[in-house]
Amino acid sequence: MMDGKRITIGRNITSEKIHKLFEGKNLLLPTQRKICLPIINRLYIKMINGVRLPDIQVSNGMICDGHHRYIAACLAKIEISQTPGVVAHPDITNWKSVTIDEEEWDTPARIRMYLERDARYNDMEYAKLAELLT
Repeated sequence: MMDGKRITIGRNITSEKIHKLFEGKNLLLPTQRKICLPIINRLYIKMINGVRLPDIQVSNGMICDGHHRYIAACLAKIEISQTPGVVAHPDITNWKSVTIDEEEWDTPARIRMYLERDARYNDMEYAKLAELLT
């Protein structure tokens, strides 16, 4: 998107693709039990179109905040920046134990809120960013 061209390859990240990623080595460790497939798809589309997203937070190799962004970045083969974080409840530290929920977690209002944030963060028009997801 940064060069004006919209990329839609991989629009449908599947649970199978994510499970295959989980088999990889050298991944940061999760600290939550579930992730949402539609959220990962939205983030992936943004990333492959050059949209920058906020850093993930990491502590001792464990993700404190940013599981969905991390997975989308790994699938897009894009490095995402990390800042120090604090793990409140590391109740799970194995990707094979993470459940992938295929149901949408975000409401339309929440999706809009994230699009508005990401548009500001990237100094771009909301409409151009929203168009990526249509």
